[in-house]
Amino acid sequence: MPPSPVWHSLYLKSTQSATIAAALGSSLEHLGYQRYDPFPGGAGTPPGLSQYVRLFVSRPKDGWVRVLGSPDSACLPGLSQFAPVLHLWLDKDASSIAAYYAGESVDQAMAHFLPTGRNLDELRQAEQGAAFVESAGNQGHPSKPPDGVPLDVAQLARDHNVNPAQAEQLINKITQQLFGKLDAQSGGEAGAMQPQAQALLAGHAADWNSISARRLIALARFLELPSNWRTPDFDDVREAYQVVRRLQRSPSARLMPDEQAAQALIPHALDYLPVYVGR
Repeated sequence: MPPSPVWHSLYLKSTQSATIAAALGSSLEHLGYQRYDPFPGGAGTPPGLSQYVRLFVSRPKDGWVRVLGSPDSACLPGLSQFAPVLHLWLDKDASSIAAYYAGESVDQAMAHFLPTGRNLDELRQAEQGAAFVESAGNQGHPSKPPDGVPLDVAQLARDHNVNPAQAEQLINKITQQLFGKLDAQSGGEAGAMQPQAQALLAGHAADWNSISARRLIALARFLELPSNWRTPDFDDVREAYQVVRRLQRSPSARLMPDEQAAQALIPHALDYLPVYVGR
C-alpha cells in the first residue's frame, strides 16, 4: 500500500461506535501511540511526536460503523477481533480492498463481506478485470507532470518554458518553509499536516472520476457496504467537529463563512468520535 493514499475508509460490521472507538484507541496504544485531543477544550498536541494517526468513528448506519481517516494497518488484525473489518483505500494511481476477521487470512476474511449469491471467485475475476482496465488506462502519458505539480501549473510552466520539475521544487520549498515555522508553534501538529497541505497544493484530493477510483467503485459493487460508503469526507468531518467544539466553549462566537459552511455540511459532527494518537 502507498505510504499516504488520498482517501481511506474502514467499515466494521457493528452497531457499537463507542466500543469500536475504544478498541481502536487501545490497539494503537499497544503499538506505542499516545492519545491526545487537539480540538478546542482539549489539552492540545503533546510535544515530541513525529507520527500521527487521526480517525473519526461514525455512528452506526445500516448495521455498519465507518472509520474515517488513515489508519495504521498494524492495528487492523487486532481490531477485527471485535468485528469484521473492511479497509478501502484510493490513491491517484491505485486503489485496493483488504479484509480482516479474527485472525483469518485476507481471502477468508473477504468472504464475510460478500452478499448472498456472491463468492470469492467472482470477486477475484472482478479484481482481474478492473486491474486490466486500470493498467490500460494508465498507459500513454509520456508528458505526465511530476507528482507534486498540479496539471494546470505544469501546463502554465510549459507555456512559459519552465521545467515542471522546477515548479515541483518550488511547491515543496514553500510548504517546507511554512510548516517549519508553524511546527514549533504547534508542538508538531503542523508538521504532521505538511503532506496533506502538499497534496492540496498539488491537487491530489480524491478524484472519483479517475481510473483507480472507478476500479474501486466497481469492486465495491461486489461487497456489502453501507449506502454512504464514500461520504462524508474525513476533512469535512474534522472541520465541522472543530467548529462545534469551539461553539461548546464559546456559544456566542462569530463564525467565519467557511466555518458556517462546515457546520452546515455536517450538522451532527459531535456524533463522530475522534481517535487522535501520536508517537
